[in-house]
Amino acid sequence: MNSFVSGPLSDTTYLQHLQTLSLLSAQNPAPTLRYAAHTLTSALLHAHPTDRLRLTFITDTLENCPFETLKASAVSWLKEELIIARERKSDNAFSSTIALAAAQPYLFPDTSALEAATDAEAIQELAQVFPFHIAVVNFLYFITNTNYTHLVPPGMTAVVEELYLGPLKKAQVQAFTALENGAETELGRDKEAVKIELQLLGERIDVVEKQIETTLDT
Repeated sequence: MNSFVSGPLSDTTYLQHLQTLSLLSAQNPAPTLRYAAHTLTSALLHAHPTDRLRLTFITDTLENCPFETLKASAVSWLKEELIIARERKSDNAFSSTIALAAAQPYLFPDTSALEAATDAEAIQELAQVFPFHIAVVNFLYFITNTNYTHLVPPGMTAVVEELYLGPLKKAQVQAFTALENGAETELGRDKEAVKIELQLLGERIDVVEKQIETTLDT
């Protein structure tokens, strides 16, 4: 006869279940199962009543997860939490600067090391981490919208531009130009597909830079 444990899960057990589900969303070979695992992970995460636990799971995924697609999912979870907090007029970590302050080091990593990369290294790096970077750049556009600027910690935008966005843009230009000039990806992927991704990344960075400039001028 099966035995069941009654009562709510401990925070540690809850986080372990979320981690297991989230890893399935990144690793399962079946696309439908990956999507189902992602949907279930998102639903369970947003349903937890404790904002600090939700923030802990998001920041831990951003900091420690080795899968770029899953880190991109964490970016979307953070965005959803900010939207929910605003729509519900909540008073929690996601309705103040706390969430972005906690996530900033992992959400906007220092990309200045890319400035020393060779063409091949820049291509390989950006192609491998494209899902994360495109999610982050889009998120940066989202939080520099006037509806959410109050959630941005003082001075964060300048730091992000200097340490993350600026070097990333230079690496994007370098990698895209190299591919345009005949460089190979050496990633076992279609060269044109990589070029399209890099072009999209560059276009989104340009949009974000204009958005930031507009926001700072107002």
